[in-house]
Order: sequence, then structure tokens, then C-alpha cells
Amino acid sequence: MNNKTNTLIGFVSGLATGIALGVLFAPNKGSSTRENLAFNAEYFGEVIKEKAFEIKDDIKHIVSEEKENIRA
Repeated sequence: MNNKTNTLIGFVSGLATGIALGVLFAPNKGSSTRENLAFNAEYFGEVIKEKAFEIKDDIKHIVSEEKENIRA
């Protein structure tokens, strides 16, 4: 993987971990905390899915360029 991909994965992982820890240690009631966790899980699930599609497109682009380089 290239540096951009590694940085993106690290950023998203750190962000998700930070949010999860923040919600877990927040002084809210259990039901409120569970609602927040569910909302954040859904939201960040979508963010991660979008980033995965971006990474997939980047990989397709790199493979296409390398195929062209091999043919040349």
C-alpha cells in the first residue's frame, strides 16, 4: 500500500478509537451512551465504507498505470 493509503487508514482508525473511548467515558446514562454508540457506529461505518471505495479506486488506478507501463 502507498503512504496515502496507510495515512488514511491510520487516521480513520484513530478517529474511531478516540470517539469510542470518548463515548465510553462520558458521564451519560447507559441508554444515552448506547444510543450514541449506535449512531457513531452507523456514521463511521458509512465513512469507512466511502474510504474503502476510494482506496479501491486508487488501487484500480495504480494497477491500470502499471499495466500500461508493462505494455510500453
